[in-house]
Amino acid sequence: MVYRALFRSTLVLALLFLSACVVMPVKDEGAVRNAIEKIDEQIQVIAIELSHRMREFDPNNKSLAVTTFVDLDNLSESSSFGRFLGEQLSTELHKLGFNIRELRQRKTIEIVQDKGEFALTREASELMKKFQVDAVLAGTYMVVGDEVVVNARVIDVDSSRVISVGQMITNLRGLDQIRALLSRRSRGSTPIVKVVNPEKS
Repeated sequence: MVYRALFRSTLVLALLFLSACVVMPVKDEGAVRNAIEKIDEQIQVIAIELSHRMREFDPNNKSLAVTTFVDLDNLSESSSFGRFLGEQLSTELHKLGFNIRELRQRKTIEIVQDKGEFALTREASELMKKFQVDAVLAGTYMVVGDEVVVNARVIDVDSSRVISVGQMITNLRGLDQIRALLSRRSRGSTPIVKVVNPEKS
Protein backbone atom coordinates (compact mmCIF):
# COMPACT_ATOMS: atom_id res chain seq x y z
CA MET A 1 0.00 0.00 0.00
CA VAL A 2 2.88 2.38 0.87
CA TYR A 3 4.57 1.60 -2.45
CA ARG A 4 1.34 2.14 -4.36
CA ALA A 5 0.74 5.49 -2.68
CA LEU A 6 4.32 6.59 -3.43
CA PHE A 7 3.97 5.37 -7.02
CA ARG A 8 0.78 7.36 -7.59
CA SER A 9 2.28 10.46 -5.96
CA THR A 10 5.18 10.27 -8.41
CA LEU A 11 2.74 9.97 -11.30
CA VAL A 12 0.79 12.99 -10.07
CA LEU A 13 3.97 15.07 -10.09
CA ALA A 14 4.84 13.80 -13.56
CA LEU A 15 1.45 14.72 -14.96
CA LEU A 16 1.55 18.13 -13.31
CA PHE A 17 4.93 18.78 -14.91
CA LEU A 18 3.88 17.59 -18.36
CA SER A 19 0.56 19.43 -18.20
CA ALA A 20 2.38 22.63 -17.26
CA CYS A 21 4.26 22.44 -20.57
CA VAL A 22 0.93 22.84 -22.40
CA VAL A 23 -0.80 26.21 -22.56
CA MET A 24 -3.91 25.40 -20.55
CA PRO A 25 -5.31 26.06 -17.05
CA VAL A 26 -3.75 23.71 -14.47
CA LYS A 27 -6.43 22.14 -12.29
CA ASP A 28 -5.98 21.25 -8.66
CA GLU A 29 -3.95 18.24 -7.58
CA GLY A 30 -7.12 16.31 -6.70
CA ALA A 31 -8.26 16.34 -10.33
CA VAL A 32 -4.83 15.17 -11.46
CA ARG A 33 -4.84 12.42 -8.84
CA ASN A 34 -8.24 11.17 -10.02
CA ALA A 35 -6.99 11.07 -13.61
CA ILE A 36 -3.88 9.18 -12.49
CA GLU A 37 -5.83 6.61 -10.48
CA LYS A 38 -8.08 5.86 -13.44
CA ILE A 39 -5.21 5.47 -15.92
CA ASP A 40 -3.05 3.65 -13.37
CA GLU A 41 -5.70 1.00 -12.79
CA GLN A 42 -6.20 0.45 -16.53
CA ILE A 43 -2.46 0.17 -17.17
CA GLN A 44 -2.24 -2.47 -14.43
CA VAL A 45 -5.04 -4.42 -16.12
CA ILE A 46 -3.45 -4.29 -19.57
CA ALA A 47 -0.09 -5.39 -18.09
CA ILE A 48 -1.74 -8.40 -16.45
CA GLU A 49 -3.64 -9.13 -19.67
CA LEU A 50 -0.40 -9.12 -21.67
CA SER A 51 1.31 -11.30 -19.09
CA HIS A 52 -1.43 -13.94 -19.01
CA ARG A 53 -1.45 -14.28 -22.79
CA MET A 54 2.33 -14.60 -23.03
CA ARG A 55 2.43 -18.32 -22.25
CA GLU A 56 5.41 -19.04 -24.52
CA PHE A 57 7.54 -16.27 -23.02
CA ASP A 58 9.57 -17.13 -19.90
CA PRO A 59 10.22 -13.82 -18.07
CA ASN A 60 12.90 -15.49 -15.95
CA ASN A 61 15.09 -16.32 -18.94
CA LYS A 62 14.09 -13.76 -21.55
CA SER A 63 14.11 -9.98 -21.77
CA LEU A 64 11.52 -7.51 -23.03
CA ALA A 65 11.99 -4.01 -24.48
CA VAL A 66 9.11 -1.56 -24.13
CA THR A 67 8.72 1.19 -26.73
CA THR A 68 6.86 4.47 -26.91
CA PHE A 69 3.28 4.02 -28.14
CA VAL A 70 2.45 5.80 -31.42
CA ASP A 71 -0.58 7.62 -32.79
CA LEU A 72 -2.59 5.27 -35.02
CA ASP A 73 -3.65 8.22 -37.18
CA ASN A 74 0.00 9.13 -37.76
CA LEU A 75 2.21 6.10 -37.13
CA SER A 76 5.42 8.10 -37.45
CA GLU A 77 4.55 10.31 -34.46
CA SER A 78 3.97 9.94 -30.75
CA SER A 79 3.14 12.22 -27.84
CA SER A 80 3.76 12.63 -24.13
CA PHE A 81 0.84 10.24 -23.65
CA GLY A 82 2.55 7.59 -25.80
CA ARG A 83 5.76 7.96 -23.82
CA PHE A 84 3.80 7.89 -20.55
CA LEU A 85 2.11 4.61 -21.56
CA GLY A 86 5.42 2.99 -22.41
CA GLU A 87 7.06 4.05 -19.16
CA GLN A 88 4.18 2.93 -16.94
CA LEU A 89 3.72 -0.40 -18.72
CA SER A 90 7.45 -0.99 -18.29
CA THR A 91 7.06 -0.42 -14.54
CA GLU A 92 4.00 -2.65 -14.22
CA LEU A 93 5.54 -5.52 -16.23
CA HIS A 94 8.71 -5.30 -14.14
CA LYS A 95 6.59 -5.67 -11.01
CA LEU A 96 5.04 -8.78 -12.58
CA GLY A 97 8.50 -10.33 -12.86
CA PHE A 98 9.52 -9.43 -16.41
CA ASN A 99 13.14 -8.63 -17.23
CA ILE A 100 12.84 -5.22 -18.86
CA ARG A 101 15.74 -4.25 -21.09
CA GLU A 102 16.28 -0.50 -21.27
CA LEU A 103 17.73 0.92 -24.46
CA ARG A 104 19.65 3.92 -23.15
CA GLN A 105 20.28 5.43 -26.56
CA ARG A 106 17.45 6.64 -28.75
CA LYS A 107 16.71 3.92 -31.27
CA THR A 108 14.07 3.73 -33.96
CA ILE A 109 12.54 0.26 -34.10
CA GLU A 110 11.12 -0.27 -37.56
CA ILE A 111 7.96 -2.34 -37.77
CA VAL A 112 6.17 -3.49 -40.89
CA GLN A 113 2.42 -2.97 -41.10
CA ASP A 114 0.82 -5.36 -43.56
CA LYS A 115 -2.96 -5.84 -43.65
CA GLY A 116 -3.29 -4.51 -40.12
CA GLU A 117 -0.62 -6.84 -38.70
CA PHE A 118 2.67 -5.70 -37.19
CA ALA A 119 6.07 -7.39 -37.51
CA LEU A 120 9.68 -6.40 -36.90
CA THR A 121 11.81 -5.63 -39.93
CA ARG A 122 14.99 -7.65 -40.42
CA GLU A 123 17.11 -4.67 -39.35
CA ALA A 124 15.04 -4.11 -36.22
CA SER A 125 15.27 -7.79 -35.31
CA GLU A 126 19.06 -7.73 -35.65
CA LEU A 127 19.23 -4.56 -33.55
CA MET A 128 17.18 -6.14 -30.77
CA LYS A 129 19.38 -9.24 -30.78
CA LYS A 130 22.41 -6.97 -30.45
CA PHE A 131 20.89 -5.54 -27.28
CA GLN A 132 19.93 -9.06 -26.09
CA VAL A 133 16.22 -8.36 -26.38
CA ASP A 134 13.94 -11.38 -26.92
CA ALA A 135 10.64 -9.55 -27.44
CA VAL A 136 9.40 -6.01 -28.04
CA LEU A 137 6.26 -4.42 -26.62
CA ALA A 138 4.86 -1.91 -29.11
CA GLY A 139 1.50 -0.23 -29.27
CA THR A 140 -0.79 2.38 -30.74
CA TYR A 141 -3.43 4.76 -29.43
CA MET A 142 -6.26 6.58 -31.16
CA VAL A 143 -8.71 9.21 -29.95
CA VAL A 144 -12.29 8.35 -30.93
CA GLY A 145 -14.74 11.00 -29.76
CA ASP A 146 -14.37 11.26 -26.00
CA GLU A 147 -12.36 8.05 -25.71
CA VAL A 148 -8.77 7.00 -26.31
CA VAL A 149 -8.29 3.41 -27.48
CA VAL A 150 -4.94 1.79 -26.70
CA ASN A 151 -3.74 -1.45 -28.31
CA ALA A 152 -0.56 -3.22 -27.25
CA ARG A 153 1.32 -6.07 -28.92
CA VAL A 154 4.30 -8.13 -27.81
CA ILE A 155 6.39 -9.20 -30.81
CA ASP A 156 8.87 -12.08 -30.64
CA VAL A 157 12.25 -11.00 -32.02
CA ASP A 158 13.25 -14.36 -33.52
CA SER A 159 10.00 -15.16 -35.33
CA SER A 160 8.58 -11.61 -35.61
CA ARG A 161 5.31 -13.17 -34.45
CA VAL A 162 2.81 -11.42 -32.16
CA ILE A 163 2.80 -13.47 -28.95
CA SER A 164 0.46 -11.35 -26.83
CA VAL A 165 -2.04 -8.52 -27.19
CA GLY A 166 -3.88 -6.20 -24.84
CA GLN A 167 -6.31 -3.30 -25.07
CA MET A 168 -7.65 -0.53 -22.90
CA ILE A 169 -10.29 2.13 -23.57
CA THR A 170 -10.35 5.30 -21.47
CA ASN A 171 -13.14 7.88 -21.38
CA LEU A 172 -11.50 11.32 -21.54
CA ARG A 173 -14.41 13.32 -20.11
CA GLY A 174 -13.04 15.43 -17.30
CA LEU A 175 -9.48 14.21 -17.89
CA ASP A 176 -7.98 17.44 -19.23
CA GLN A 177 -4.51 16.41 -18.08
CA ILE A 178 -4.61 13.29 -20.24
CA ARG A 179 -5.86 15.32 -23.21
CA ALA A 180 -2.89 17.63 -22.67
CA LEU A 181 -0.49 14.71 -22.87
CA LEU A 182 -2.17 13.53 -26.07
CA SER A 183 -1.74 16.93 -27.71
CA ARG A 184 1.92 17.33 -26.80
CA ARG A 185 4.31 15.84 -29.35
CA SER A 186 6.95 13.65 -27.73
CA ARG A 187 10.62 14.48 -27.99
CA GLY A 188 11.81 12.24 -25.18
CA SER A 189 14.68 9.74 -25.19
CA THR A 190 12.50 6.63 -25.03
CA PRO A 191 12.97 4.40 -28.11
CA ILE A 192 10.13 4.87 -30.58
CA VAL A 193 8.51 2.69 -33.18
CA LYS A 194 8.59 3.64 -36.83
CA VAL A 195 6.00 1.80 -38.91
CA VAL A 196 7.03 1.24 -42.53
CA ASN A 197 5.41 -0.23 -45.60
CA PRO A 198 6.19 -3.90 -46.44
CA GLU A 199 7.89 -2.86 -49.67
CA LYS A 200 10.48 -0.89 -47.72
CA SER A 201 11.48 -3.67 -45.33
